[in-house]
Amino acid sequence: MRKIRKLVLVIILILNLALIEDSWSWPLGVHRSLAKKNAEKCVDLPRSNRKRCDLLVDENTLLYKSLMDGSVAPDFSQYTKKGESPRHAYNPGFNNSMAESVSNFYNVSKSSINEGLARTAIAAEIAKIKDLLSKQTCNSTQEDYARIWNQFGVLSHYPADIAAPLHVYSVNVDGKYHEGDVGSDGKWLKG
Repeated sequence: MRKIRKLVLVIILILNLALIEDSWSWPLGVHRSLAKKNAEKCVDLPRSNRKRCDLLVDENTLLYKSLMDGSVAPDFSQYTKKGESPRHAYNPGFNNSMAESVSNFYNVSKSSINEGLARTAIAAEIAKIKDLLSKQTCNSTQEDYARIWNQFGVLSHYPADIAAPLHVYSVNVDGKYHEGDVGSDGKWLKG
């Protein structure tokens, strides 16, 4: 009976570890579903003021597709755009001793290490949205509104990333995102 109980516990542990590993960061589908599910819960996203019969395409399809495309765009640009990677992380526990440990581990100066740039990315994306909204006129097209919805999708990506359970255990080292944490011995443990 004890052997069976131990075997069941081991199986449960392995399944939990698999779930934890998948929760380290959100896959693309989660970004899309979070964006679609939560769209317009907090704020009414702008829509064209033209009559429905004047529209050449289904407005909802276009706008929601733009929103979902924007919500995953940062994941693609982190591999092609220099400095994008640390915009996906923010470590609220970052401090001077952590910077020291990371500096020793990667053999880089402490000045090249920070807590991640997600808060900066969020502020920049909000500024882009404000700029797009300020340019809207009575003659704005559906494509103009689609660009706004796309930008809201991009904005939604960064808070979603830093809400991922283990995404916060990271730092920015010379413009690159590194997961890990400081161990009880004060040394950086690469994630």
